[in-house]
Amino acid sequence: SQVFMIEPKKKEIERVRSNLWKDMLSLLKSRSILRLIVLFALNAISTALATSFLGSYMIKEMAFSQTFIVLLTTISSISRIISTSFLGKFADRKSFAEMAGVCFFIISISYLMCACAVPENGGIMLLGYYVLYGVAMGGIGNATMNLIFDYVSDSQRADVLALCHSASGVTALCATIAAGKLVAHIQNAGNMLFGIPVYAQQITACIGMFASFGAMGISCEIARKNISLMENCEIVYNINRKV
Repeated sequence: SQVFMIEPKKKEIERVRSNLWKDMLSLLKSRSILRLIVLFALNAISTALATSFLGSYMIKEMAFSQTFIVLLTTISSISRIISTSFLGKFADRKSFAEMAGVCFFIISISYLMCACAVPENGGIMLLGYYVLYGVAMGGIGNATMNLIFDYVSDSQRADVLALCHSASGVTALCATIAAGKLVAHIQNAGNMLFGIPVYAQQITACIGMFASFGAMGISCEIARKNISLMENCEIVYNINRKV
């Protein structure tokens, strides 16, 4: 048997690439789309900063046993399972934007508890952190994804998803690299920052908390306006696709 392959012409490939860039740029012209991209980026940043070095912190500074660490993660998973149902019903009654705001508020409080955790109170603080973190994670993923499905038109949805996930990946990588350098600097200074005794994980969790508060603010703004995120971008987008 023979297989015949028809390759697209070079000009057609270049035209497709050109239209793709035009589509992406037209989306970035909308402040509402940029707001949604920033929401995804802040979520990625907060997670990367607050959780990347938590495992080593619990083992080295907190001196937790592996059994206790497994217990904490199990409790977090149970909290997530239980909260998923309640948060889903809340989203049905209100909206996914309001659900996202609630989840980002809860996870911000969990990061605050993590930032307050020191060897003297680490067991209680991190237990609270894992419970609240699990509750929040029961809704954040669904809420952020459904914001796109709720407010973005079918013709734009794939491109907006690509932009949001690209922003999440890039910002999470950059945040992790920056946090690694900050953690190394604080540890090399004998757990001191600007002359103040502090653990590196406390600082990264605190920054993650502010990032989550920023995401909560964006979610609340979307819920308050209760309008399409696309504004007039749909018109511009469709014109570019026809050109």
